[in-house]
Amino acid sequence: MSDEGDWRVPASEKKCRPAPLPLSDALFAGILKSRQTACERIDVWLSVKTSCGGGATAANQCEGAYDVDGRGLANVDVAPHGPERRAVVSGQRKMLDFEDGFYYPAQTGIDFYHHYKEDIALFAEMGFKTFRMSLAWTRIFPNGDETEPNEAGLAFYEDVFRECPKSTASSPS
Repeated sequence: MSDEGDWRVPASEKKCRPAPLPLSDALFAGILKSRQTACERIDVWLSVKTSCGGGATAANQCEGAYDVDGRGLANVDVAPHGPERRAVVSGQRKMLDFEDGFYYPAQTGIDFYHHYKEDIALFAEMGFKTFRMSLAWTRIFPNGDETEPNEAGLAFYEDVFRECPKSTASSPS
């Protein structure tokens, strides 16, 4: 079997190519087994999808710095960890600001905001060829009703985008 068809070949040794199967077809073809762990399914799907592995981040889970450079609060920021989370997220319990006695994971995340250069370098070190990220719109439009974007928020994302080509994690092949 060629290395392009073998999902066990490290991503760094493969050439990126379009997916041969959509996800639903991959499931029906048995490539993704129902008893696989989520991580195993993601590993297989990434290799089937692009043959070049990659990583992704969600702003609300990784950025942290919820109160830096004019960023506004998002609903996920005030969703506490623990038994109250479901009630807050579903709207059954109102929590419009931080309350004592709760831990709010989005306040710090992994502090990507302050460590994005090291994080992107780690993606490259792990052999990732792609990097997908989401933006925190409250970093760009802190209250949601501004007519002009928050320049500090735009500058942060521009800096992140400028950092990516310096890393093989996001270099075009």
